[in-house]
Amino acid sequence: MAAHPTKSPSELMFVLTYTPRADAAAQGYDDWLRAVDNPFFNAQPGIVRYENWKVHANKNGVASFTYLDLMYIEGEQVVEQIWGNPAIADFAQQWTDKWGRVPQAVDQQVNYHIVQCTELAGQKLALEEPGTQVVRCWFPPTFSTPPSDFATESSS
Repeated sequence: MAAHPTKSPSELMFVLTYTPRADAAAQGYDDWLRAVDNPFFNAQPGIVRYENWKVHANKNGVASFTYLDLMYIEGEQVVEQIWGNPAIADFAQQWTDKWGRVPQAVDQQVNYHIVQCTELAGQKLALEEPGTQVVRCWFPPTFSTPPSDFATESSS
């Protein structure tokens, strides 16, 4: 994959918005996100980075969700690979059963929404002097060594 020209990890992402069931906090939902959900998604092929966010305060109106997840993906070519991944489908069903507000719902919009987004603009990466090496990478916390396809680019 060619280097992405902005600080964003990719040009394409999915935003997942949701409010888990009422007893989620008492059942340790935030810890579960850190220990289970986030590592699972960051280990899936085609996902560049996965982040979990919690609404801290409403500043202008009231959000219709209390959590949002950002799933940055490699590009359009992996969309079907991600959504067709049986491990992801199984994980999503387990999430719905454990944390969904209406687990048995036929239409899962009562439990979560997913939208696909394309980057329109972003902060550009600062390039070094011509001829120096520019390294653009991000390693998920689960990596102890760089991936095998790790490479550097010359900015000349």
